[in-house]
Amino acid sequence: MPVNNVEKCKCKQCHIFKTLDLYPARVKDSPDGQFKKGEPTAVCQSCMEADRTKKARKRKRRPSGASDDGSDGSELPVCSFEDFVAQLTRRRQEDHFHFRARVVTEDKISMAESSEERAKRMAELVRLYTEYRWTYVRKTLKKRTGKLEVLFSCAQSTAREAEPKAPKPDVKSRTTRRMEHFDCNGYLRVTVDSASNEMIVSLDHDQGHIPYLDITIPDRWKDYIEEHAAKQMPGEIWKHIQQEEGRGKCAEEISIPFQVKAVHYYWNCVCQHSWKLDPNPLESARRFFETKGAENGVAMLDVPAVPGTKVVAFQVTDIMHAWAKNTQELAMDSTWGTNRGNFETFAAIAGAEGSGVPLAYVMIQTSKDANAGAKEAILTSFLSELKKLGVEPEYILTDKDWSEINAMRKQRMAKNKQ
Repeated sequence: MPVNNVEKCKCKQCHIFKTLDLYPARVKDSPDGQFKKGEPTAVCQSCMEADRTKKARKRKRRPSGASDDGSDGSELPVCSFEDFVAQLTRRRQEDHFHFRARVVTEDKISMAESSEERAKRMAELVRLYTEYRWTYVRKTLKKRTGKLEVLFSCAQSTAREAEPKAPKPDVKSRTTRRMEHFDCNGYLRVTVDSASNEMIVSLDHDQGHIPYLDITIPDRWKDYIEEHAAKQMPGEIWKHIQQEEGRGKCAEEISIPFQVKAVHYYWNCVCQHSWKLDPNPLESARRFFETKGAENGVAMLDVPAVPGTKVVAFQVTDIMHAWAKNTQELAMDSTWGTNRGNFETFAAIAGAEGSGVPLAYVMIQTSKDANAGAKEAILTSFLSELKKLGVEPEYILTDKDWSEINAMRKQRMAKNKQ
């Protein structure tokens, strides 16, 4: 397009209008025939040079373990798995690995598994004897031989170290445990033949370093958490783990690689199976009340949503049955920002011998499409359900939330009108 009487074109990559002399000419026609040889390209010269530099940098960083010497490993002598383990053990003491082997896996790896799974199982076995963890990089199917080649890298190699995320403004950055990395250039290549129990294993590791520290929770403690999640809180489980791991040891000998946060996270994942019945939180709550509400002492209340809102309301059945008609004081208050769904939670609390007991809850999510007074209408319906259950207090307590105050007035909740 002409800009200031000079014909310019917008670069497809940097989106900047530049004169046509900054675009190289096409060296051939496009496959669809839309662009002809000699016409300016859609990308400017500077963007093309930047792409070439980026690709050259990637080629320079290409892992040496991915290179192929042209042989398929068939010329290598066959070695048993025990001999392979002996080589790994010996070279582990020398702190470096550079060898290829044709290994017969025998009964160590099942032939029923896929080629990729068999390669990953071999990587786990190599990890067991090298004390280094090998992470998956990519897989390649060899067209000439039909074999699958799977490449792994040392998890502690600097070539695989991810750059830390840039901190966001006005957001407190988390303190995370970062693993130490080394310039070991470690790569493991496993070539699998789907019709044979032999594998070609190529291992390169230039520099010895400290073993990989696995901070995941062991299976035995995962089993314990799954068994006791319904009866114990994460803190109680963590105390039990500390006691068992430290039994018969002095303080200097106790070493637990995982932290209490990992225990809490796994405990939460286990507990989710009992209450998260659907990805949609509202549908999950409804299913929970329908299927498990009675055994947990809760039941849904018929509080309809109004346009622009989402609502979940429920009562604590045993407390409601025992105390609803004895309620003299009823307090209502709300919390905000306590969940990721932006639901405002209102609680109806009855006074009981100097303290409070929860009768019912309603959670409200309002959007920008909600009309004025939407929250007040929902609270009015909520209080109406409480009256149907026999809640008729003499006094009501609220804060300065006018939606609560107006709802209380509409339902005439208090017997004492003064």
